[in-house]
Amino acid sequence: MSGIATNVTAGKPRTNGAVFAAPAGSTVPTDAVSALDTAFKDLGYLSEDGVTRGRSLSSSNIKEWGGKVVLITEEEDITTIKFKMIEYLNVEVQKVVNGDTNVTGTLEEGLAITPGDEMSERAYVFWQRMRGGVSYRLVVPRAKITEIGDVVYKSNEAVAYDVTITAMADEAGKPYYEYGKKEA
Repeated sequence: MSGIATNVTAGKPRTNGAVFAAPAGSTVPTDAVSALDTAFKDLGYLSEDGVTRGRSLSSSNIKEWGGKVVLITEEEDITTIKFKMIEYLNVEVQKVVNGDTNVTGTLEEGLAITPGDEMSERAYVFWQRMRGGVSYRLVVPRAKITEIGDVVYKSNEAVAYDVTITAMADEAGKPYYEYGKKEA
């Protein structure tokens, strides 16, 4: 049935965490509501732009002798997720962007960041609350940061990491999973 207004929704962050990251290989959730593995760390607030999932497909046309397309083959299927982390002083954010071994200490004892290593693969969970009390998750078992925007230090703007992650296939060959469930 179509034309059901209550099926129209908006993605809003959960109040107790919306974006989590863990080392690749961590146990990822397989539903919309169960507790996350303790390996997942909260990345805090994102900018008001939210999260954008993109999917890029490329294909080739196979033609017969007369020039008619008789087969279309998929060559690439790339999923990217873009978000801007505005908790710049969150040590977990720094570890995601700069690498676990490149971030030492805490803000209380002194923080040191020395970027330079290759980006680590991570698992990500984007946990949202949608209309009607629906808990909704976008789960990416394996991804790598593939773009980082400029970091701007300005008095009237949040210092942030604007990143794009690119999803990779997991053991089942899937780049991501989506789960939704109406909560009681």
